[in-house]
Amino acid sequence: MNGYALYTTFLKQSKTIRGRRNMGLFKRTPRIFVQIASYRDPECQWTVRDLFAKASHPDRIRVGICGQYDPEADDACFTEPYPYPKQVKEINVGAIDSQGVCWARHQAQSLYNGEDYILMIDSHMRFISGWDDAMIEEWRACGDGRAILTSYPPSYTPPDTLDPNPRLNVQRLQPTNAEGDIRGDGISLSFTPKRPMRGAFIACGFLFAPGRLVKEVPYDPHLYFNQEEISLAARFFTHGWNVYHPAHILLYHYYKKKGDPAPTRLHWEDHKDWHTLQQKARKRFYHLVGHKLC
Repeated sequence: MNGYALYTTFLKQSKTIRGRRNMGLFKRTPRIFVQIASYRDPECQWTVRDLFAKASHPDRIRVGICGQYDPEADDACFTEPYPYPKQVKEINVGAIDSQGVCWARHQAQSLYNGEDYILMIDSHMRFISGWDDAMIEEWRACGDGRAILTSYPPSYTPPDTLDPNPRLNVQRLQPTNAEGDIRGDGISLSFTPKRPMRGAFIACGFLFAPGRLVKEVPYDPHLYFNQEEISLAARFFTHGWNVYHPAHILLYHYYKKKGDPAPTRLHWEDHKDWHTLQQKARKRFYHLVGHKLC
């Protein structure tokens, strides 16, 4: 074949490839960034293992973890190696230096690198099989390019006992507490919706959205705990994002109970000054929403 014939063949092949790309035959698998804040939690390593094992496309998952550990007491947090270590990035700090969950979530979010979607979870979770495809399909079912999927997931008990009768729920508000804090609550549904439902309030232990949310509404490291979810819900609303609650079970959460086989530590159990951090966060929230003069 002479040079002109080779060039003509190349042009034909290039045109065919471009056509297939335009038809979506060569679409790239969307990537998902999983953001985790882990405070002295031995479950985190098993959460990472489970999310990779249950994913339809584990190669598209990227994980960012802010780990907060006591180097002399937390050996149990490091018994299971990550199955895809090159796809996991970590920022590890001493538990004594941690400033709380929102600070840690902010650190973990700094590891985001332009992935198509972001999934924010707690460090103690289990997943359904094919959760990555299922979450993307659930998000698309919202029919809203600025949708955020969120809810309190049903429970599991370590190591892998899932709630046998999981129920969907929606987020509503509890009455304010004595300090005036506004907290959410998950209300179980007695029916199965046909599609994701519009909501207003969020659960930070499960939040799935397009990755650009990270740039538009970055995590606030100066909050502590009680103001986390209501503050973020308000900021999402004012930035034009819409909350939806999923119509299918997608993952499970470990809710700590006394006497459970794998107890986790809590920041305020170790930090005597947590009230100071909470009060600063409370003033910050009041300033944000104009609730009180600070």
